[in-house]
Amino acid sequence: SGSLEVKVNGAPENIQENKPFSIRDVFKVQKVGRMIHITSDKYGIEVETDCKQIHVHVPAWYSSQLCGMCGNFDTEKVGDVTGPNNKRYPHPQYAIVDYIVPYSSCDAAQVKENKKEASREARFLYF
Repeated sequence: SGSLEVKVNGAPENIQENKPFSIRDVFKVQKVGRMIHITSDKYGIEVETDCKQIHVHVPAWYSSQLCGMCGNFDTEKVGDVTGPNNKRYPHPQYAIVDYIVPYSSCDAAQVKENKKEASREARFLYF
């Protein structure tokens, strides 16, 4: 279809094809074909996704100032597989599990088991 429903601060908003939607004049959300573009001139951030992959682009001045699933942007790969509590993991899939928040359509028991396995793995890392 030509539109996309997103939630902004919990309220649904309908984004029409090729018609940018502004969030507080800071972020612009636009649907172009199957791609969704989120940009902020104020912060210099560009995010593109097709809901299967995501690409995050930030300016160089963010170097070593970021954290989360996309890494810390310091050119060192070792810090890029870090969970939300700064725990370092040997594999990205363990860090990803640590970011999952269970909800009604998510198997919380399996998520908890995966988190336990990830924590066991993380204890054996020494940097």
